[in-house]
Amino acid sequence: MMEKKHKKEAKDMATVPEKLKEANAQVDLRIDDIWEQAENNLKRLEEEFRHRKGESNNK
Repeated sequence: MMEKKHKKEAKDMATVPEKLKEANAQVDLRIDDIWEQAENNLKRLEEEFRHRKGESNNK
């Protein structure tokens, strides 16, 4: 009984590096998504700032 448990634990430990690789890949994808959103937000804010700055110069 204990031997079976140890074999399962050893098998589970063998899958840990693979699970970590998968988790890291998911984190990398999420970071890329967040970075892209941040860049898009920055562009939008820069355009809005230029537009508002142009309006204030026309007054």
